[in-house]
Amino acid sequence: MFEVGIDLIHISRIKDASLKYGEHFLRRFLNEDELKLVTLESNINYQKVAGVWALKEACAKALKTGIGRELSFHDMVYFKTSSAPNLTLSPRALEKFKVKKISVSLSHDKDLLIAICNIFKD
Repeated sequence: MFEVGIDLIHISRIKDASLKYGEHFLRRFLNEDELKLVTLESNINYQKVAGVWALKEACAKALKTGIGRELSFHDMVYFKTSSAPNLTLSPRALEKFKVKKISVSLSHDKDLLIAICNIFKD
């Protein structure tokens, strides 16, 4: 089975929330390694932050669940290999949703960013 999730976001929305609520907002959906990936010399790259947010939202949509009890932001883990974005799930979520493979893509133009998540299941 193959499922697709898509999320579209204004980068400025994430930047505004980050500036208003600070690190508490970021830690709601970023783990420590993800926080390091979006930060360069203490400066936050809001385009990268928005990308991680959108990928996790797209993943939840592909899994046909919301973000909450069944799937938390921290069950989805963003990482990079070379220059490509990647996403994986916690062992618990991989088993619960019977996920075999995840493929993601990001694109942006000015203030808009789109994320696509393809999920391959049993």
